Amino acid sequence: MEAKQVKVEVVEPGYKQKKLLRFFTKIKIGIALFMDAVDFLICWIPIINTLWDFVTFGVLFMILKHKSLAYFSLGELLIPGLGTIGFIDGFIPSATILAIVDSLMP
Repeated sequence: MEAKQVKVEVVEPGYKQKKLLRFFTKIKIGIALFMDAVDFLICWIPIINTLWDFVTFGVLFMILKHKSLAYFSLGELLIPGLGTIGFIDGFIPSATILAIVDSLMP
């Protein structure tokens, strides 16, 4: 009988679940990036921007693991979408920041 050389990959238990979680984390951050991009494009339209902030809150509330983080996205409502002040709201990527914080929390 002759010894054969084989390739063996040692993985820890739960490896596939962690890989799947990383995939969903990337999807969550991608959704948040898309919402912030839309917010950036419509930041100069007062009423539409306010409605989009509510949509952003709803989507974040559905996709985030820690639901309380979604309430921080409502902080954008404090910045009215009028004139140059509205552009501040568009330049702050709050949804992306909250999605990253959610992925880093245990």
